[in-house]
Order: sequence, then C-alpha cells, then structure tokens
Amino acid sequence: MNYRWAQLLEKFNQSPRIVSKVKGMSEESIRRSNLTRFKEALLKEYPNGQVRDFYTGDLLDPIDYTLDHVIPWSFMYSDDIWNLVITSKRNNSSKSISVPSEEIIEKLKQRNKILVESLNG
Repeated sequence: MNYRWAQLLEKFNQSPRIVSKVKGMSEESIRRSNLTRFKEALLKEYPNGQVRDFYTGDLLDPIDYTLDHVIPWSFMYSDDIWNLVITSKRNNSSKSISVPSEEIIEKLKQRNKILVESLNG
C-alpha cells in the first residue's frame, strides 16, 4: 500500500526517487556505499597538498577531513562523486541532513566543472 501511495505522490512531489525510498525501506536494500574510492579523485583538486574545507575554505589537517554529501544522502540515495566534497568532520556532523543553500549549490556546480576537467585531462 505504501508503495502504491508513493507512486502516486511521486507525480506531485519534487523529492527524487520517493518510490525507491519507500520500496527500499521495506526491503532494506538501499545502503550507502563506501566513499573512500572517491577520495583520491577529490584530492586532485589540491595538487599542493593543502586541502581546504569546501564550505569554509579553511585549511584541513589530513586527520580531520572527511567526504560529505552536499545534497544529503537521505534525500537522493546517491553516492555519486558530483555530490561529494571534502570538509571537516565537525562541519559534516553539524550539517547533518540540511539541504544546502543556493550559494552552496552554485559553488558545487563550479567545483564540478573543475572536477570534470581534471578527470578528463
């Protein structure tokens, strides 16, 4: 019943993949991936080794940074590299499942242009 209701709501709701979310919850089949495989590609953005927090621009100590979903995983159910950034563990925790501002989305868009160039180059 929840599945059919979600199918109907998906036509009117802007939340992506709502049917997959409802179906996944009942099947327990939706799981987050290990993000470690993306770390090296994202670190290429900092060739001098001075890694900066995506949100604040602060320099990060290698033991303090982590990968973060800009658009919360619980909203998208996606572990795609375009949505991942390097941030401090503290910022990642405090952000929780907040939806990002338009400014952050624009910053992510600009970063992704650079990322595509570095991965293709």
